[in-house]
Amino acid sequence: MNNLLHIVIAFSFFLNFAQENPCELGDAIIKNHGIVNSNGISVCNEEMIKLMGDISGVYHENMQLDYIWSMGDGRILRGKYIEFNYNFPGAYSIGLEIIELNTSNNSESCIARTVNDFIVKVSGSPEIIIQTINDNGVFCANENVAFSAEINPFKYEFDCSIPVSDSQFLPDGNGESYKSCITVECFDDSKILESVSDIKKICVEIEHSYLGDLEIALLSPSGDRIVLKAYAPFGGGGGFYLGGPKDYGVSPGEGAVYCFTLDAEELLINGDLTLAGDPESNSIISGDYLPVDSFN
Repeated sequence: MNNLLHIVIAFSFFLNFAQENPCELGDAIIKNHGIVNSNGISVCNEEMIKLMGDISGVYHENMQLDYIWSMGDGRILRGKYIEFNYNFPGAYSIGLEIIELNTSNNSESCIARTVNDFIVKVSGSPEIIIQTINDNGVFCANENVAFSAEINPFKYEFDCSIPVSDSQFLPDGNGESYKSCITVECFDDSKILESVSDIKKICVEIEHSYLGDLEIALLSPSGDRIVLKAYAPFGGGGGFYLGGPKDYGVSPGEGAVYCFTLDAEELLINGDLTLAGDPESNSIISGDYLPVDSFN
Protein backbone atom coordinates (compact mmCIF):
# COMPACT_ATOMS: atom_id res chain seq x y z
CA MET A 1 0.00 0.00 0.00
CA ASN A 2 1.47 3.33 -1.08
CA ASN A 3 0.17 6.77 -0.22
CA LEU A 4 0.85 10.04 -1.95
CA LEU A 5 1.56 13.48 -0.49
CA HIS A 6 1.64 16.76 -2.39
CA ILE A 7 2.28 20.06 -0.53
CA VAL A 8 1.31 23.62 -1.43
CA ILE A 9 1.96 26.75 0.63
CA ALA A 10 0.17 30.05 -0.06
CA PHE A 11 1.22 33.52 1.06
CA SER A 12 -0.49 36.88 0.77
CA PHE A 13 1.94 37.31 -2.10
CA PHE A 14 1.96 34.18 -4.24
CA LEU A 15 5.24 32.64 -5.16
CA ASN A 16 6.86 30.24 -7.57
CA PHE A 17 9.27 27.29 -7.28
CA ALA A 18 12.58 26.19 -8.74
CA GLN A 19 13.23 23.20 -10.96
CA GLU A 20 16.47 21.30 -11.21
CA ASN A 21 17.91 21.04 -14.71
CA PRO A 22 20.13 18.04 -15.57
CA CYS A 23 21.23 19.69 -18.84
CA GLU A 24 24.95 20.28 -19.47
CA LEU A 25 24.17 23.97 -19.86
CA GLY A 26 23.18 24.12 -16.19
CA ASP A 27 20.87 26.97 -15.25
CA ALA A 28 20.16 30.16 -17.16
CA ILE A 29 21.57 33.27 -15.46
CA ILE A 30 20.42 36.88 -15.88
CA LYS A 31 23.02 39.61 -15.44
CA ASN A 32 22.58 43.36 -15.12
CA HIS A 33 25.73 45.35 -16.01
CA GLY A 34 27.66 42.07 -15.88
CA ILE A 35 26.54 41.34 -12.30
CA VAL A 36 24.18 38.63 -11.07
CA ASN A 37 21.62 40.41 -8.89
CA SER A 38 19.30 37.87 -7.28
CA ASN A 39 17.17 40.66 -5.81
CA GLY A 40 16.41 42.23 -9.19
CA ILE A 41 16.46 45.98 -9.82
CA SER A 42 14.33 49.07 -9.26
CA VAL A 43 13.92 51.57 -12.10
CA CYS A 44 11.86 54.61 -13.06
CA ASN A 45 8.96 54.45 -15.47
CA GLU A 46 10.18 54.20 -19.11
CA GLU A 47 13.84 53.94 -17.99
CA MET A 48 15.91 51.80 -20.39
CA ILE A 49 17.22 48.50 -18.99
CA LYS A 50 20.02 46.31 -20.33
CA LEU A 51 20.28 42.60 -19.44
CA MET A 52 22.54 39.76 -20.56
CA GLY A 53 21.88 36.02 -20.56
CA ASP A 54 24.46 33.45 -19.47
CA ILE A 55 24.69 29.82 -18.32
CA SER A 56 26.05 28.24 -15.14
CA GLY A 57 27.20 25.06 -16.90
CA VAL A 58 29.58 24.11 -19.68
CA TYR A 59 29.89 26.29 -22.77
CA HIS A 60 31.59 25.22 -25.98
CA GLU A 61 32.60 27.66 -28.71
CA ASN A 62 30.69 25.70 -31.36
CA MET A 63 27.42 25.84 -29.42
CA GLN A 64 24.47 27.56 -31.08
CA LEU A 65 22.28 29.01 -28.34
CA ASP A 66 18.86 30.63 -28.61
CA TYR A 67 18.00 33.07 -25.80
CA ILE A 68 14.26 33.47 -25.14
CA TRP A 69 13.17 36.09 -22.60
CA SER A 70 9.73 36.19 -21.01
CA MET A 71 9.27 39.80 -19.92
CA GLY A 72 6.37 39.46 -17.48
CA ASP A 73 4.05 41.72 -19.51
CA GLY A 74 3.30 39.36 -22.38
CA ARG A 75 6.34 40.30 -24.47
CA ILE A 76 8.90 37.74 -25.67
CA LEU A 77 12.39 39.00 -26.58
CA ARG A 78 15.28 37.05 -28.11
CA GLY A 79 19.04 37.43 -27.98
CA LYS A 80 21.93 37.14 -25.56
CA TYR A 81 21.72 40.90 -24.87
CA ILE A 82 18.42 42.77 -24.61
CA GLU A 83 17.53 46.44 -24.08
CA PHE A 84 13.99 47.40 -23.12
CA ASN A 85 11.75 49.42 -20.82
CA TYR A 86 8.32 49.28 -19.19
CA ASN A 87 5.71 51.96 -19.81
CA PHE A 88 3.60 51.26 -16.74
CA PRO A 89 4.47 51.06 -13.02
CA GLY A 90 4.46 47.65 -11.35
CA ALA A 91 6.62 44.61 -10.67
CA TYR A 92 7.61 42.41 -13.59
CA SER A 93 9.04 38.88 -13.34
CA ILE A 94 11.53 38.11 -16.13
CA GLY A 95 12.36 34.51 -16.99
CA LEU A 96 14.99 33.23 -19.42
CA GLU A 97 15.29 30.01 -21.40
CA ILE A 98 18.51 29.23 -23.24
CA ILE A 99 18.15 26.49 -25.83
CA GLU A 100 21.07 24.67 -27.44
CA LEU A 101 20.21 24.20 -31.10
CA ASN A 102 21.34 20.66 -31.86
CA THR A 103 22.20 19.61 -35.37
CA SER A 104 21.91 15.90 -34.54
CA ASN A 105 18.57 14.22 -35.20
CA ASN A 106 19.36 11.63 -32.52
CA SER A 107 19.36 13.96 -29.53
CA GLU A 108 16.95 16.44 -28.02
CA SER A 109 17.72 20.11 -27.55
CA CYS A 110 19.24 21.03 -24.19
CA ILE A 111 17.37 23.77 -22.31
CA ALA A 112 18.66 25.90 -19.43
CA ARG A 113 16.11 27.86 -17.38
CA THR A 114 16.37 30.49 -14.68
CA VAL A 115 16.02 29.06 -11.17
CA ASN A 116 14.94 32.45 -9.82
CA ASP A 117 13.10 34.91 -12.02
CA PHE A 118 14.60 38.39 -12.28
CA ILE A 119 12.26 40.98 -10.73
CA VAL A 120 12.09 44.51 -12.16
CA LYS A 121 10.25 47.02 -9.97
CA VAL A 122 9.04 50.03 -11.96
CA SER A 123 8.15 53.05 -9.84
CA GLY A 124 5.09 55.20 -10.29
CA SER A 125 4.66 58.89 -9.48
CA PRO A 126 3.86 59.56 -5.81
CA GLU A 127 1.18 62.06 -4.87
CA ILE A 128 2.77 65.12 -3.24
CA ILE A 129 0.61 67.60 -1.32
CA ILE A 130 2.26 70.89 -0.32
CA GLN A 131 0.43 73.38 1.89
CA THR A 132 1.32 76.65 3.58
CA ILE A 133 0.99 76.79 7.33
CA ASN A 134 -0.34 80.35 7.09
CA ASP A 135 -4.14 80.15 7.13
CA ASN A 136 -4.97 82.65 4.41
CA GLY A 137 -2.03 82.01 2.10
CA VAL A 138 -1.28 85.75 1.74
CA PHE A 139 2.26 86.94 2.49
CA CYS A 140 4.18 90.18 2.49
CA ALA A 141 7.51 90.75 0.72
CA ASN A 142 10.50 89.34 2.65
CA GLU A 143 8.16 87.51 5.03
CA ASN A 144 9.24 83.99 6.03
CA VAL A 145 6.88 81.31 4.77
CA ALA A 146 6.47 77.83 6.34
CA PHE A 147 5.26 74.90 4.29
CA SER A 148 4.10 71.40 5.16
CA ALA A 149 4.37 68.49 2.74
CA GLU A 150 2.66 65.11 2.58
CA ILE A 151 3.72 62.31 0.24
CA ASN A 152 1.43 59.41 -0.62
CA PRO A 153 3.63 56.74 -2.21
CA PHE A 154 2.53 54.78 -5.26
CA LYS A 155 1.60 51.24 -4.24
CA TYR A 156 1.26 48.08 -6.30
CA GLU A 157 0.97 44.35 -5.67
CA PHE A 158 2.94 41.58 -7.32
CA ASP A 159 1.43 38.08 -7.44
CA CYS A 160 3.79 35.17 -8.03
CA SER A 161 2.95 31.57 -8.76
CA ILE A 162 2.01 29.49 -5.73
CA PRO A 163 5.02 27.37 -4.65
CA VAL A 164 4.34 23.65 -5.02
CA SER A 165 6.48 20.76 -3.83
CA ASP A 166 7.29 17.60 -5.74
CA SER A 167 5.10 14.56 -5.10
CA GLN A 168 6.20 12.35 -2.20
CA PHE A 169 5.23 8.69 -1.95
CA LEU A 170 4.50 7.42 1.56
CA PRO A 171 5.09 3.65 1.63
CA ASP A 172 4.16 1.58 4.66
CA GLY A 173 6.71 1.94 7.44
CA ASN A 174 7.16 2.05 11.19
CA GLY A 175 8.22 5.45 12.46
CA GLU A 176 9.66 6.49 9.09
CA SER A 177 9.79 10.18 8.15
CA TYR A 178 9.29 11.46 4.61
CA LYS A 179 10.14 14.96 3.45
CA SER A 180 9.16 17.15 0.53
CA CYS A 181 10.73 20.61 0.05
CA ILE A 182 8.98 23.84 -0.91
CA THR A 183 11.14 26.53 -2.52
CA VAL A 184 9.67 30.01 -2.10
CA GLU A 185 10.81 32.61 -4.62
CA CYS A 186 9.90 36.21 -5.57
CA PHE A 187 11.13 37.83 -2.36
CA ASP A 188 14.53 39.34 -1.66
CA ASP A 189 16.94 36.90 -0.04
CA SER A 190 17.05 39.02 3.12
CA LYS A 191 13.27 39.11 3.60
CA ILE A 192 11.62 37.18 6.44
CA LEU A 193 8.02 36.71 7.47
CA GLU A 194 7.24 39.42 9.99
CA SER A 195 3.61 38.50 10.66
CA VAL A 196 1.57 35.30 10.60
CA SER A 197 -0.96 37.25 8.54
CA ASP A 198 1.52 36.89 5.65
CA ILE A 199 0.70 33.17 5.55
CA LYS A 200 -2.79 32.57 4.20
CA LYS A 201 -2.80 28.78 4.40
CA ILE A 202 -0.69 25.65 3.99
CA CYS A 203 -2.27 22.94 1.86
CA VAL A 204 -1.48 19.29 1.28
CA GLU A 205 -2.93 17.13 -1.45
CA ILE A 206 -2.83 13.64 0.05
CA GLU A 207 -4.38 10.21 0.11
CA HIS A 208 -3.73 8.07 3.16
CA SER A 209 -5.48 5.01 4.56
CA TYR A 210 -5.03 5.47 8.33
CA LEU A 211 -5.21 8.98 9.79
CA GLY A 212 -4.12 7.89 13.28
CA ASP A 213 -0.58 6.91 12.24
CA LEU A 214 0.15 10.17 10.45
CA GLU A 215 1.89 13.34 11.61
CA ILE A 216 2.22 16.31 9.26
CA ALA A 217 4.70 19.04 10.21
CA LEU A 218 6.25 22.05 8.50
CA LEU A 219 9.98 22.69 8.99
CA SER A 220 11.55 26.06 8.19
CA PRO A 221 15.22 26.57 7.15
CA SER A 222 15.82 28.06 10.61
CA GLY A 223 14.80 24.78 12.26
CA ASP A 224 11.43 25.97 13.57
CA ARG A 225 8.80 23.25 13.46
CA ILE A 226 5.01 23.59 13.24
CA VAL A 227 2.78 20.53 13.68
CA LEU A 228 -0.21 20.66 11.36
CA LYS A 229 -1.64 17.25 12.27
CA ALA A 230 -0.32 15.39 15.33
CA TYR A 231 0.44 11.68 15.61
CA ALA A 232 -1.86 9.48 17.70
CA PRO A 233 -2.59 9.34 20.60
CA PHE A 234 -2.15 13.11 20.67
CA GLY A 235 -3.65 13.72 17.24
CA GLY A 236 -6.00 10.76 16.85
CA GLY A 237 -8.09 10.21 13.79
CA GLY A 238 -8.03 6.41 14.01
CA GLY A 239 -8.69 4.55 10.81
CA PHE A 240 -10.26 7.42 8.87
CA TYR A 241 -9.04 7.95 5.33
CA LEU A 242 -7.63 11.09 3.80
CA GLY A 243 -8.72 11.32 0.19
CA GLY A 244 -9.51 8.08 -1.59
CA PRO A 245 -6.66 5.61 -0.94
CA LYS A 246 -6.39 2.07 -2.27
CA ASP A 247 -5.92 0.22 0.99
CA TYR A 248 -4.67 -2.94 -0.72
CA GLY A 249 -1.99 -3.10 -3.39
CA VAL A 250 0.75 -0.65 -4.34
CA SER A 251 -0.93 1.75 -6.77
CA PRO A 252 -1.80 5.26 -5.50
CA GLY A 253 -5.40 6.31 -4.96
CA GLU A 254 -7.04 9.71 -5.39
CA GLY A 255 -5.74 12.61 -3.31
CA ALA A 256 -7.82 15.30 -1.64
CA VAL A 257 -6.72 18.82 -0.65
CA TYR A 258 -6.56 19.69 3.05
CA CYS A 259 -5.54 23.22 4.02
CA PHE A 260 -4.30 24.40 7.41
CA THR A 261 -5.17 27.98 8.33
CA LEU A 262 -5.74 29.98 11.50
CA ASP A 263 -9.05 31.11 10.01
CA ALA A 264 -10.50 27.59 10.26
CA GLU A 265 -12.73 26.43 13.11
CA GLU A 266 -11.74 22.81 13.79
CA LEU A 267 -8.86 20.35 13.66
CA LEU A 268 -8.46 17.91 10.80
CA ILE A 269 -9.39 14.92 12.98
CA ASN A 270 -12.78 16.51 13.69
CA GLY A 271 -13.68 17.08 10.06
CA ASP A 272 -16.90 15.85 8.47
CA LEU A 273 -16.82 12.46 6.79
CA THR A 274 -17.66 11.09 3.36
CA LEU A 275 -17.29 7.66 1.78
CA ALA A 276 -14.25 7.21 -0.46
CA GLY A 277 -11.39 4.86 -1.33
CA ASP A 278 -11.03 1.16 -2.08
CA PRO A 279 -12.41 -0.53 -0.08
CA GLU A 280 -14.88 2.27 0.55
CA SER A 281 -14.67 3.75 4.04
CA ASN A 282 -15.06 6.98 6.01
CA SER A 283 -12.77 9.75 4.72
CA ILE A 284 -12.25 13.30 6.04
CA ILE A 285 -13.73 15.73 3.52
CA SER A 286 -11.47 18.22 1.75
CA GLY A 287 -11.44 21.69 3.31
CA ASP A 288 -9.79 24.19 5.69
CA TYR A 289 -8.67 23.04 9.16
CA LEU A 290 -6.84 24.46 12.16
CA PRO A 291 -3.19 23.43 12.61
CA VAL A 292 -2.27 21.78 15.91
CA ASP A 293 0.42 24.43 16.45
CA SER A 294 -0.12 28.12 15.84
CA PHE A 295 1.85 29.82 13.07
CA ASN A 296 3.16 32.28 15.70
